[in-house]
Amino acid sequence: MGFLVQAHRGSGGDAATYLSRSLSVASWPWRTVVTLHGSATELADRVWPGIGVLEAVDDTRCLLHLGADSPASLAWMITALDTEFTVTEPPELITALRTVSERCRVAIANALDATLHPMPPKP
Repeated sequence: MGFLVQAHRGSGGDAATYLSRSLSVASWPWRTVVTLHGSATELADRVWPGIGVLEAVDDTRCLLHLGADSPASLAWMITALDTEFTVTEPPELITALRTVSERCRVAIANALDATLHPMPPKP
């Protein structure tokens, strides 16, 4: 006994793409589409199985369809790709990215402060 997977119209008729997108994106409560500033070919090795599906736009951009259990998880996955990106929604993801940004800003400020004013060695 087997099963049949029919491609959804949005997948261009490709059953593998449809199944991959369904398993890595649609099943999560938080979903987004992010524009990555790099080609799909260039970034494909950075998108591990399960994170999402890349969709080529042109030679300099691609879309990443992804899902996660929280906006914080989405922010982590996007920033882990080590590339520039544009995100427009959901608003909770933008808030999560602001939180990550603020944590990084504080960490950098603390590192600079520690460099300028090192703690004396413990006796």
